[in-house]
Order: sequence, then C-alpha cells, then structure tokens
Amino acid sequence: MEERDFGTYEDQELLNLMKLNNKGAFDEIYKRHWSSLLISAYNILKDKDACKDIVQDVFSELYIRRATICISSLTPYLKVAVRNRIFKYLKRGNLAQHHLETLEKVTFVYTTEQMINFNQLKEQYKKGLEALPDRCREVFLLSRNENLSTKEIAVRLNISPKTVENQITKALKYLRKNIIEIMSFSACFLLP
Repeated sequence: MEERDFGTYEDQELLNLMKLNNKGAFDEIYKRHWSSLLISAYNILKDKDACKDIVQDVFSELYIRRATICISSLTPYLKVAVRNRIFKYLKRGNLAQHHLETLEKVTFVYTTEQMINFNQLKEQYKKGLEALPDRCREVFLLSRNENLSTKEIAVRLNISPKTVENQITKALKYLRKNIIEIMSFSACFLLP
C-alpha cells in the first residue's frame, strides 16, 4: 500500500505520525510552519539571525519532546512557543533598549478598553518603581534597564551579590503585587 504525500495530511495526523518517530511527518510540519513563524518573530525582533535561532529552537524542542508532547492544535502551539522564546530572549538581556522601544511601537488592534488597561498597567508600573526604596529601585533598574549581571551590580554599588538578589526579588514581588491589584480592581469595572 502506497503512503500518502505528507502535504495532504492534517496537522493532527502529522503530529500523531511524528510521535511514532516518522521523520517525514516532522519534516512536513517544519516545512509548513517555518516561514510564518520566522516572519512573526522578525516582526517583533527585527533580527533575522536571532529569529532563525528562536524558530529553530522551537522545532528542536518539538522534535526532542515528540513522544511525550500533548498538542491539541499545532499552529497556536507553535506561535505561543515562539512568543515565549522571544520573551526568554528579551529577559536574558540580549536585546538592546532600542528593540524594547520597537516592541512598544508594534501596532496591535486594541479595543479602547484594552488600550486603557495597557496604559493603566504602564502607569502602575511606573508608580510601583517610584514607590520602591531608593537602593531597591537602583538595583532593579540596573538589572532591567542596563542588563547588568548580579555580580556587576554588586561591584558597581559595593554591595554583596546576595544583597543584589534580595533587592531584585523584593522589587519583583512588590511590582507583581501592585500590578495584580490594579488588574483586579480594573476587572471589577469591566465585568458586565
């Protein structure tokens, strides 16, 4: 019996075959989704090499975990996986400040409520930063805005690396709590 061309298979069929170590099925998934994921990543980062690495990592992870991975819908799964890799890339500090500014300029279709919520969160974040103790805020901003390592901050401020870690943890806890409170408060007014 002759095997169908993989191009005629649905994504779910390809996933099932891939779980059974069918390399042709994986190759078809890769061929089918590679370029759209690369374009999506490039629209955010504007760094072709970094985007290629990110998309390649997503497919490598998919192949490595093929036997155990549980995916109900492939396209959304891959898009979220690429988005998460981009966030990890940004979090590691591999992106200069101008790229962060570019992210803010990326145009999404927001409803008026979403735009208001975004602006409220941004304002709350700024207020949260201002409310932090001076040393805590200084350590946090060196970590996030200048992408300095714990050791570099410790040397610059003449404090121990453990103190740097504690200050960053303290800032993150405060900011998370502060932002969650405003989100909860805003949600009360958005419910019908």
